[in-house]
Amino acid sequence: MAYSLNQVTLLGNVGSDPEIKQFSDGSLVAKLTLATTHSYKPKDSDEWVETVDWHIIQAYGSQAKTIASYVRKGHKLEIVGSIKNNNYTDEKEVKHYGYFVRAKEVILIEKVTGKFAELPIKQVQGSKPAEAEEANNGDSEIPF
Repeated sequence: MAYSLNQVTLLGNVGSDPEIKQFSDGSLVAKLTLATTHSYKPKDSDEWVETVDWHIIQAYGSQAKTIASYVRKGHKLEIVGSIKNNNYTDEKEVKHYGYFVRAKEVILIEKVTGKFAELPIKQVQGSKPAEAEEANNGDSEIPF
């Protein structure tokens, strides 16, 4: 039996207010960007250099509700999830490659005080996305 693991843990700051979408069946999806930093000292310099990586995060169900209620730009979060491919071919037959992190756990690092204004919720026609189905079904079948 082959073993594999697709698990990501990120600790960073939210780049902008999350985008919340609601599907016709009432299910929610939250999308946000998370910035993580890495510092290093080049061989030929005494100065530290800091780089920032931006990650796209998507959360479904109760995690999306938590994000909608308690997460705003600048908040520090810990995200535990898995990497999902976001590859597609557009109408001009150009292939696009990318990824996002599908959040399984959203951990609020900072204490939230006060009440936030409601985020706008975009209504989307159709049923919930395939990623949300995976979340509700637990582990998907292994094809081998």
